[in-house]
Amino acid sequence: MKRTILLTLLLFFTSYSIFAQPVLCPPNIDFEDGNLNNWEFYIGGCCPISTPVKSGPVPGRHDLTSGTLVDKYGGFPIVSPGGGMYSLKIGNDTAGAQAERARYYVHVPASFNSAYILIYRYAVVFEDPGHLPPDQPRFEVSAVDSATGNSIPCTKYTYVASKSLPGFKVSPYFPQPVYKDWTTASIDLSKAKGKTVAVDFASGDCALGAHFGYGYVDVSCALFQTHIDACKPGDSVVMYGPPGFMSYDWYDSLFTISYGSGITKTILAAPMKRTYAVVITPYPGFGCPDTLYTQVSAEFYKAIASPDTNLCVPKGQSISTQLNGEVISYRAPFQYQWTPSSGLSCTTCPNPVATIKSSTTYTLTVTDSTGCVRKDSARLSVFETVNADIIKPSDSVCQFSPITFRNNYPHQPNFYYFWGLDGGKAKAVDTTGGITIAWNTPGMKSVTIMADNSLICNEYDTTNIFVKETAVAAFDLPQSGCIDREQILAPKPTLPGSYHWNITEQTIGDTVYKPEYKLTWPTSGQKFVILTVRSDNGCSPPPDTQIIYINDDPPAHISLSDPSKRICFGDEVVLNTTEGRDYTYGWSPPEYFLNNNYYEVKMKAEKDTTVHLEVTNRWGCSTMDSLHVTAGLCCKIFMPSAFSPNKDGVNDLYHPVAIDNHRIHTFIITNRYGQIVYSTTSNDDGWDGKYKHTPQPPDTYFYYIKYICDDGDTYEMKGDFVLLR
Repeated sequence: MKRTILLTLLLFFTSYSIFAQPVLCPPNIDFEDGNLNNWEFYIGGCCPISTPVKSGPVPGRHDLTSGTLVDKYGGFPIVSPGGGMYSLKIGNDTAGAQAERARYYVHVPASFNSAYILIYRYAVVFEDPGHLPPDQPRFEVSAVDSATGNSIPCTKYTYVASKSLPGFKVSPYFPQPVYKDWTTASIDLSKAKGKTVAVDFASGDCALGAHFGYGYVDVSCALFQTHIDACKPGDSVVMYGPPGFMSYDWYDSLFTISYGSGITKTILAAPMKRTYAVVITPYPGFGCPDTLYTQVSAEFYKAIASPDTNLCVPKGQSISTQLNGEVISYRAPFQYQWTPSSGLSCTTCPNPVATIKSSTTYTLTVTDSTGCVRKDSARLSVFETVNADIIKPSDSVCQFSPITFRNNYPHQPNFYYFWGLDGGKAKAVDTTGGITIAWNTPGMKSVTIMADNSLICNEYDTTNIFVKETAVAAFDLPQSGCIDREQILAPKPTLPGSYHWNITEQTIGDTVYKPEYKLTWPTSGQKFVILTVRSDNGCSPPPDTQIIYINDDPPAHISLSDPSKRICFGDEVVLNTTEGRDYTYGWSPPEYFLNNNYYEVKMKAEKDTTVHLEVTNRWGCSTMDSLHVTAGLCCKIFMPSAFSPNKDGVNDLYHPVAIDNHRIHTFIITNRYGQIVYSTTSNDDGWDGKYKHTPQPPDTYFYYIKYICDDGDTYEMKGDFVLLR
């Protein structure tokens, strides 16, 4: 309806729209009620135009036009293009010096502080007989103060038939008529504040009565400061002046900046409101110059559809959810359009209800009152609902004992299932929704399942179960032992219950707890010890089974390397025993041996003695043996390495020791110079450290002895010794 489009400047644009400062439109001034109410109609004669008879609308002389027909002479529409659905035709193509008038009363508010301009559009058809101008067919527009009858300055316009006037054309269908297509013009009523103005539109035939003239008129309700709302700052705004004027000059609101001339002017919308003025100058004889204003502003805002939403829906079912369209702007009212329309309770309301089975993206298009369009979309993603419902076979379970829980709903492929075990250990998990759990600690436990569909839809279920404390079947036992050696079996205390033993080659008849048992195995090999505890609360733990390996003792038997050989004092004797893998050997007394930790050793036979051997294997099993070694002098004598002839009764003489039954043949002592200081052949003598009754100095001396053994063999020895003082 054009009464809602308030025009001062006819503005053309694509991304923005215009609207006037809100002023109530005079009723039916634009004929859009579809009738001629609120208008007054007159008839009379011409020329000049005189219409004294208030006739009301006369058919054929005052006609409301509608539809898509065109004028038969000019070929233009009989309804003003872009104006609305209705226009007014004044007069007809019947000659006879007739005149017609249409009048409308407009009250201009006294308090109105802006330009108050009436915008109208007109089209005329005249026969042009070439008379003098006062006698030619015509169309007149005027405005008078209804109270005084005085004309409002610069508001009277007369359009007469003339091929030479701007905008008039010769009819393409008939030779004589001329016409002017729809043209915009204005009447400035700003100087009539507080007054009621009678606005007249009139047509008249020629004064001689043989030629016709008529016109069309359409009025816009206007006040006439327009406002352009760009959709966003920086948008290009093309401003059009009303067509049909001779010139257009564009300025800022203070007339300090000139933007040039022309019917159009292009500007960029600024973030703040700006006012522009255009001075429109009509052709000579077609009215007075007018100044029209418009405001241009931009508002950046968004249309907001609902947030993207994930919906969980049982398989094969639909779900309903409300979409919430929102826009914050002063440009209400808004038009809403949701697409696609499928599943929506409405497509043009801001908050439709969507009922869907599958994922859908809805696009919201919001058009504000200025024609700006904003879009946003909301994605409704549908995921299949998952279910969680734990089934437990019992309210309690024994510690360490496995128990199986199940989800009452079969598990689905591509779903995720997470079990919370509260410290338990999963013993087994199957793909159909079961899990087997065992707890190592007693007490109340909770089991939780979370069913999840791609981390979108999830459901939880939790159940509790009491874990009863279970007796402990446990004992300490060495991992290895030795045959016929005691092994300590130490059971660990636990809850009240009975103990039951199963032991290789052993029997324990007690069923009560004892802190210790001593076990001895007479045979070697692997021995099993199994303990079963039966708890008084009905919770029996798994049996504890341990293995001890009983090892044989290692062999230990001392042997002489040459048992038939006679052992003499000072001889090195070789002793040995059985060599074994990972055996350790200990010979004693250790001072007799150069190395006493090998299976074969050497000892110095300096006297009769008993040697001992302990052989230990890697398991700590050991065996001992001993041997008495008897040594004699044989055919050897012993020569001391020093003597001290100081008459103290000890080592005062130097002579062979342990000569026994051997007989000395020659015994000589020399000093370092080779001088013989002593010689004898007697077994009973010895050197007293003197030479020719003179004591010899401390020094190293040398001996030579030749003796005959009791078996008749002769032996020689030589060496050195030290004389000490």
